[in-house]
Amino acid sequence: MTDQAARTVALSKLRTALKNRIHATLAKYGITSAEPSDIFAGAGRAWLETTVSRLPPETGRCVAQEIDALDGLQLQIAQLEERIRERVALTPTIQLLKGLPGVGDTAKRGHRDRPGDRFHRSLQHARPARQLRRCRPHRPRQRRQDSLRPHA
Repeated sequence: MTDQAARTVALSKLRTALKNRIHATLAKYGITSAEPSDIFAGAGRAWLETTVSRLPPETGRCVAQEIDALDGLQLQIAQLEERIRERVALTPTIQLLKGLPGVGDTAKRGHRDRPGDRFHRSLQHARPARQLRRCRPHRPRQRRQDSLRPHA
């Protein structure tokens, strides 16, 4: 599952890079959307499709290819996320994590239930409560007044 989560993150970075590239191309030609919405979804996507024709021919072809690549990446990301959700439903440790408030599917992806993984080791090496009570914050020692006298 960790490999799937890492692949999802990598594909998401590629998706962001493509979106930034498209935004930069539109800005280069002074084209902006009238609405402050996402130009890659819904009404913004329709606007983007019609705007490609306003670009120079070769630039328009490149942006159209980037949009196609973006659609392919989005499909792959959606498939990976679905597989991760299926795996999360089958993992007992992650089911326990689901009971914690504020823990979503994204946070659960990194935790595996196999002994020897990072999450498991951190629980094994946690200090017992009696040891934590003994830990006190370091306070610097007070200097005595007589040590501040100038030396003769």
